[in-house]
Amino acid sequence: NYLLKLSLLLQKIIDINILSIMKASDIKELTVEELRDKIAEEKASYGLLKINHGMSPVENPIQLRSRRKTIARLNTELTKRLNESQEN
Repeated sequence: NYLLKLSLLLQKIIDINILSIMKASDIKELTVEELRDKIAEEKASYGLLKINHGMSPVENPIQLRSRRKTIARLNTELTKRLNESQEN
């Protein structure tokens, strides 16, 4: 019962957070530190979503894919910035 309540609470938090999918223009405006922080935040959120999905299926499983894509976009931009700074 406790896990079910926790699961539902986490789902509500994730559903609110999923509405703010980052656009490429938003990602490019972030600094390197902000990118690292956002990656950590998104990975934690994705982990919670996966755990929640394992206990009871999420309403919209596309959320899992959109989280992975957002993490990939953030990682791509971070790698691009780090490579540019090493070239200079």
